[in-house]
Amino acid sequence: AEGRLVEGLLGQRMPRRPVYPSKGMPILQRIKEMLVDRRTWTTMFYFLIMLPLGILYFMIAIVGITVSLGLVFGSIAGLLLEAGVGTGGISLDHEIYFAPTPALAPFVLVLGVLLLTAVMHLVRGIGRAHGTLAKHLLVARAGAA
Repeated sequence: AEGRLVEGLLGQRMPRRPVYPSKGMPILQRIKEMLVDRRTWTTMFYFLIMLPLGILYFMIAIVGITVSLGLVFGSIAGLLLEAGVGTGGISLDHEIYFAPTPALAPFVLVLGVLLLTAVMHLVRGIGRAHGTLAKHLLVARAGAA
């Protein structure tokens, strides 16, 4: 199932079926072969490292997107609030909200767009690297079968 996910979401080609031991073997012999198989241990290692990697991937994506969108929309909102749009004619005290000065707002906007672009490229690179990691840990080597 994990191989199908990696193939579908990340575009990394995975083999269709794992190699199973022959059906004529006794159960204890099958268990022994699975325990000495390298692929069993690399698959278990893959699932062990998926928790910290998943947390890291989530943090990078959410924090990166949130900060960059905050910079973009914060600079736009700051300019609108400075112009009096959306305040109902009430003068806003600058201690109530934090926004860049009108001279700095375009630079903050550009920084937010550049950061969002960088985060999207980083996420794509992480996806490719994870697909390669999954392929190396979940797929048996060519000479092992």
